[in-house]
Amino acid sequence: MCDLCGMSSCPPACPSFEGELAGMGHAVGRCALCDGTVHSDERVLVKGGALLCEECAEAADVGDILDLEGAESVWELLCERLGWCPRVY
Repeated sequence: MCDLCGMSSCPPACPSFEGELAGMGHAVGRCALCDGTVHSDERVLVKGGALLCEECAEAADVGDILDLEGAESVWELLCERLGWCPRVY
């Protein structure tokens, strides 16, 4: 049974429909960057329910990461979200 549509045979509107035809397993969600279908047995990054496919994770640039984290700048990302501590020496 499909985790997304709940049917044993997915209709064309279900994101897992293409994957079943291609023998890729069941769809488990969509990538937060490319919006592509993520299938079971694929390597992904997960945070707070969001999925990031391996291809997008490898190809992501700083702007993509800022968008995913909801940060306005690299400084904000490093200091407020990743725990780096600003200092003046």
